[in-house]
Amino acid sequence: LRLVDTAGMRREVKIDDPIEYFSLLRARRTLERVDAAILVVDASEGVTGADQRIAREIVTNGRACVIALNKWDLTPSGDLQERVRLEQATSERLRWLEWATRIRTSARTGRGLHRVIPAVEDAIASHRWRLPTPEVNRLIAAAQDESPHPRTGGRPRRILYAVQAGVAPPTFVLFATGRLEASYVRYLESRFRAAHPFSGSPIRVRVRLRTRPEPGA
Repeated sequence: LRLVDTAGMRREVKIDDPIEYFSLLRARRTLERVDAAILVVDASEGVTGADQRIAREIVTNGRACVIALNKWDLTPSGDLQERVRLEQATSERLRWLEWATRIRTSARTGRGLHRVIPAVEDAIASHRWRLPTPEVNRLIAAAQDESPHPRTGGRPRRILYAVQAGVAPPTFVLFATGRLEASYVRYLESRFRAAHPFSGSPIRVRVRLRTRPEPGA
């Protein structure tokens, strides 16, 4: 594995400072090339606006991700309620990365550091994972049988066929009789993840319209 430190992404960049500006550009170009990103969050400070901007960049580029909640040793060890609140706040502010593997670490004590690289390797493997087409269609059929798409204008909407069109990230294309509601697409994504966790990897689901041929056509 090659690790690249994206210097310059954790603070506001002054456009009139050429060093900071080109550091940001280089960091963004690096993020476009890597397999996975390790997003380091200062647990004692909480998720910042800069962390959120990096999270959006990770999602936009379709990268796998591991979140390291660093300085966990500085959080209140005896206050379980406060730690739960911190976890919930992290989940809310990084909701774009709800699928990312999350590890509590401490660079000072070494806590959790041994788990980071294995988590990255798992995330990369998920990022490259491909489901066979028959399995994809079995999952879609079962999902529709269990919870059909709501009728639109009195007409049912069905997915006729589905295929995994790519990896890095895993991308599924659904051929449907009409546009699918965003909530239903999220439901289908959850079914894909139930079959294979895709730990640490985003999933992209695209819908293409296809109508059934008329009888005798």
